[in-house]
Amino acid sequence: MVVVDSLIPYVNKQLEAASKSKNKDWSETITITGNLLENPLLRANDSLLNYVKYRHSLYLLMADENIKSRDMVQEIIGYYKINDLKKWTNLKSRLGTLNIRLGAYEIAKKHLDEALPFANKLKMPITEGLMYLYLSNICRIKSDFGDAFRKADLALKIFEKIERKDWILEAQTSLAYISIIAKDYEGAKEYFDVIFDKEDEISNDNFLVSPTLYSGIMYFEKGNIDLAKKQFQEGLRRINSLGSFPDLPTVYRYMSEISSLEKDYVSAENYINKALNTSLKSKNKRQELRAILTLIKLESVIRPQKDNLLALKKVYQWALDNDNNFLLKESSGYISSYYSDKGNFKSALNYNKVYLAASEKKFQKDRLSEITLFREKSKYAQKVKEREVKEQQLQAELIVGETKRRMLLGGIFFLGLMSGFLLYFYSQKQHAYSSLKTSNQELIKAENGLELKNQELEKYIAYNLQLENFAYIASHDLKSPLQTISNFSQFLQKTAVDRLNAEELQALTFISKGTDDMLLLVNDLLDFSVLQKSTVTKEKINVPEFVNYVLQLNQSLIKEKNAEVTLDLKTPFISGDRSKLLQLLQNLITNSVKFIGKEKNPKVEISSHDDKDSWVFNIKDNGIGIEPTYFNKIFLLFKRLHRKEDYEGTGIGLSMCKKIVDMHGGKIWVNSTLGKGATFSFSIPK
Repeated sequence: MVVVDSLIPYVNKQLEAASKSKNKDWSETITITGNLLENPLLRANDSLLNYVKYRHSLYLLMADENIKSRDMVQEIIGYYKINDLKKWTNLKSRLGTLNIRLGAYEIAKKHLDEALPFANKLKMPITEGLMYLYLSNICRIKSDFGDAFRKADLALKIFEKIERKDWILEAQTSLAYISIIAKDYEGAKEYFDVIFDKEDEISNDNFLVSPTLYSGIMYFEKGNIDLAKKQFQEGLRRINSLGSFPDLPTVYRYMSEISSLEKDYVSAENYINKALNTSLKSKNKRQELRAILTLIKLESVIRPQKDNLLALKKVYQWALDNDNNFLLKESSGYISSYYSDKGNFKSALNYNKVYLAASEKKFQKDRLSEITLFREKSKYAQKVKEREVKEQQLQAELIVGETKRRMLLGGIFFLGLMSGFLLYFYSQKQHAYSSLKTSNQELIKAENGLELKNQELEKYIAYNLQLENFAYIASHDLKSPLQTISNFSQFLQKTAVDRLNAEELQALTFISKGTDDMLLLVNDLLDFSVLQKSTVTKEKINVPEFVNYVLQLNQSLIKEKNAEVTLDLKTPFISGDRSKLLQLLQNLITNSVKFIGKEKNPKVEISSHDDKDSWVFNIKDNGIGIEPTYFNKIFLLFKRLHRKEDYEGTGIGLSMCKKIVDMHGGKIWVNSTLGKGATFSFSIPK
C-alpha cells in the first residue's frame, strides 16, 4: 500500500510533464510515457499501468504512429470495459479514428456503432459528436455524401447544444469538405465564410488547420491556383508549428499538382515524395496509392522512359480487393495506355474495359450521392425555416396569451361594477370564440394548402434535378460505347491490315474518324451541361496576372501555330468567377489561333478598357473573318460556319462563352470583315 501511495504522485508528476512537453512530432511526450511503462513497480499495478497505456496510446495517435496506438488500445480495452465504461467508450472512438487512418473502414464503423449508444447514455457529448464526425468521414470516403452530411450535421447540433465553438468549427469544416468532394463549391464557400468570420474566437490553432487546407482544395478544384497555393502554404505553416495532421499526404499531393502546373518539376517531385513518405509512416494505404499514381503521372513528363507497370499493378490489385472505383479507374486507365504504347492491344483493350466499367460505376455512385446530398441539404434548409416559423408562432401565442391574461384580470377587477353588462360581455366572448374558431379553420386550410405546395415544390425540385442531370448522364453514357468502338477499330486497323482490302480499311478509317468526332462532341456537351448546372462564385481577380496565366496554359498551342500575342490591358482588377472566366478566355484565344488562313501566322491582340459601368475585353485576330449575317448565329448551340474537314470543332465553344458572360451579367458580341479577321468582345459589370 505504501508503495502504491508513493507511486501515484510520481506517475501523476510524469504524466503532467508529458502533457506539457508537446513538441512537433510528440517524441518527448512519447518518451516520457514510454519510460513510465518500463517501470517495474508500475507494471505490477494494473490500474496505473492501464491508465498510462491509455494516455500513451493517445500520444501515439497524435504522432501518427497509428499501428502502435491501435495495438496498445486493443491491449487495454477489455480492462476498461469492466472497470470504466467512459474510458472504454473513448477507446472505442479512438479505435474508430485509427482504423479510418489505416483504411479499415468497416472495422472502424463497427467500433463506432458499438460505442455510440454509450456515449449518449453516459452523457459524453464531445465523444458522441466526434463519433458522428468519424462516421461522416467513412461515408464521405465511400462517396455516400447524403449520409455523410446527416452525420456531420448531427455532430454540429451536439456541439451547438453544449456551446463549444471549437468543435462547432470542426463540424462546419467537415460539412464544407463534404460539399467540396460532392462538387458543391457554393455550399462549401458558405461554410468557410462562417468559419473564417469567427476565426478570432478560436483559441486553439489546431482547429484552424483543417479549414485553411480544405479551403485550399476548394480553390484548386475551382481553378484558382494562386489562392489554393496561398491557403496550402498557410496550412502547412500551422502544421509545422503544431505537429502532425492526418490529411497531410492529400495536401502534399495538391502542392505537387500546383508545382507541375507551374512547370516547377523539382518542387513537384519533392512534394509528392513527402506525400508518399507521410502516408507510409501513418500506414494509410489509400493515401499511399494515390501518391503513387500522382508520382507516376509526374514521371510520365519528367522521366517518360521509366517503366511503372509493377507499381500500377500494385495499385490496380489493391483497388480491386478493396472495391475502390477511383483507384481502379485511374490505374486501369494508365495500364491500358501502357500496353497500347507497347503495341499489346489485346491487354490494352482488356484493361480499357475495366477502366470503362469503373468509370461508369464511380460516375453513377457519385451522381446519386450528389443528388442525395442536394436533397439532404434541401430538407435541412426546410427544417431550419420550419423552426423559425414555429418560433414566430410561439411568440405570437405568448403575446395573445399575455393579452388574454390582462383582459381576465381586468374583467375580475371590474366584475362588481360591471355586473349589468355581463350578458353583453358574454355575447362578445361567444362572438370572439366563433371568430377564433373560424380563423383556426382557415389556418388549418392554409396549412393544408401550404403542405400541398411544399409537396409540389419537392416534385418540381426533383423534376428539375432530373432535367439538369439528363444531358450530363446521357452524354456520359455515350462515352463508353464510343470509346469501345474507337479502340476496337484502331485494334483492327493495326492487327488485320494484311487481311482487309483497301475498301474495308477505308471503312475502318471512317468508323475511327466518326467515333473520334462523336467523342469530341460528347466531351463538349458534358462541359456545357456542367456549366449549365453551376453557379457563379465571384472573387477579385488581378487582370494582367490572370491573362498571362491563361496564355501560359495555352503556350504549347501558341508555339505550335507560331502565333504572336500582344496585350493592352487597361483593367487592373475585375470581380468574377475565376474558373469560368479562364474557360471563356481559353475558348476565345483558341478560336483566334485556329481560324486562320493557311498562308498566315496568327496575330492576336488582347485588350481591355473602362466603359462606364463595365469593363470591356477585346480579342482581335487576323483570321478568316465572319460574314455579318452570322454575327448572332455563331453563339447558338452546335452552330458551325465551316466544314469539319477545314476546321475542327463541335459548335459548342462560343455557346459556352455566351453562357459564362450571361452568368456574369455581361454581354458578348463580334465585329468582323470577311477575310480580314474578327474581334470578339465581352463586358463584365463593375
